[in-house]
Amino acid sequence: MSIRVRLLVSALAALFFVRPLLSHLAYQGGGGDILYFHFLWNAARMTWVEFHQIPLWNPYHCGGMVELANPHSMALSPLFIPALLFGADVGLRVFIISHFVIAFWGMWEWARSRGVPDRWAVAAGVPFAMGGFFAARSAGHISFLAFAWTPWIMLCLERARRSWAYAYLAGVLVALCVYEGSPYGTTFMIVLASMRQKN
Repeated sequence: MSIRVRLLVSALAALFFVRPLLSHLAYQGGGGDILYFHFLWNAARMTWVEFHQIPLWNPYHCGGMVELANPHSMALSPLFIPALLFGADVGLRVFIISHFVIAFWGMWEWARSRGVPDRWAVAAGVPFAMGGFFAARSAGHISFLAFAWTPWIMLCLERARRSWAYAYLAGVLVALCVYEGSPYGTTFMIVLASMRQKN
């Protein structure tokens, strides 16, 4: 199966799983932490789009708070770009859906790299991406969605034994976890990578 087909299957599976997220694009959530992240995204977007500045500061929170120094800031993530183009409501949904695709496809690729045939490797993506962890985090703790990069980082580290390019790519993915506002995910990835290399 080609890489395009695997990506398409991953995207369709993710879209099917998160289809309720697409029914009301302006709905911000009933409460809890998703409102906090929605607020951070709106403040960062407004700073980028309306004031043409890097969102170093969030003047809309408690008389003023740090934005980029906030460990949950996602304003420099490449996955924040849809929020700049279409607004925070759509941007957050694209961010969430992207992580389901990343998780599903990543676990599928990692299983393939371990010698599992394609028809069975696809099954590895289902419990990883749709087993509940990412769905629960999508309702509030979206900074934990960076854990979707785990199989990709493990795959890069395994391939780094053949080529340094994969080691650099693993480093880029860990850095991306930082830019996705995930201090816990980043720490976990570093610990997991060091344990993996020790074995």
